[in-house]
Amino acid sequence: MDHASTLLENASSGKGLPASAYTDQAFYDREMVKVFADSWVCIGSINDVPAIGDVRAMSFAGQNLLITRAKDEKVRVFFNYCRHRGLRLQKEPCKNTTRLSCPYHAWMYGLDGRLIRAPHVAGPDDHDAVKAGVPLPEGLKEVRTAFWNQMIFVNASGTAEEFDSFIAPLADRWSMYDFSQLHEGESSTYDVGCNWKLAIENFIDVYHIPFVHPGLQKYSSFRDHYMVHDGPLTGEGNNNVQPTDSAVGKLPVFPNLPEDKISVLVKAWFPTIHGPH
Repeated sequence: MDHASTLLENASSGKGLPASAYTDQAFYDREMVKVFADSWVCIGSINDVPAIGDVRAMSFAGQNLLITRAKDEKVRVFFNYCRHRGLRLQKEPCKNTTRLSCPYHAWMYGLDGRLIRAPHVAGPDDHDAVKAGVPLPEGLKEVRTAFWNQMIFVNASGTAEEFDSFIAPLADRWSMYDFSQLHEGESSTYDVGCNWKLAIENFIDVYHIPFVHPGLQKYSSFRDHYMVHDGPLTGEGNNNVQPTDSAVGKLPVFPNLPEDKISVLVKAWFPTIHGPH
């Protein structure tokens, strides 16, 4: 039996990925296409650009992206490249702006992606694009984008299935929770020096909890965790979290939940690393 076929076997006979899957550049490059660019991936929250004029620049699957909120209040995601020579437009987040200017030839775009100005495009001091006699792009190239419960999902290649089909298993699993009641409190960013799969594997690994996190083990025992495999979903949940510190009971619960779900929800949202399951 070859290595690939054993990946789907049970734990007693299956094998994990070969070491090269974590170190080989060609394998990583293929993942950037097949796992990330060709699929739907959450890249952030609409709260990353809370106000009109907000812009956030980020990297994703080898591409530079822009998240903007234009004056029509719509959140959009664009490839962060000028349509003229492909220079990156924005490197840092900014606020209270109405336009983006290319640092190379000063082509200017609105936060809705429209090309506003192409200076000297028809010659020195002649900015008449029609007179230039060359077809100019309408604006920035927009990334295929979908929104779900304040989260921004993108499909960079544009080839993924319809978003509603993709998100259906998760939407069904969390259908009883009204996510419009949630408000972002704070966020943290970590620069982890490892292959992305190691970070994900550690995050859903509960075996290490009693040894590495003895404090967590006291109120969130690894015995009460379970794995989730449902369509595109892979993760872990928890059936029994019993915190004892002063924060217990300070946050409201979701409205209109069955009694048995209220107790589970309060537990599941403390700490928020687990989330509702």
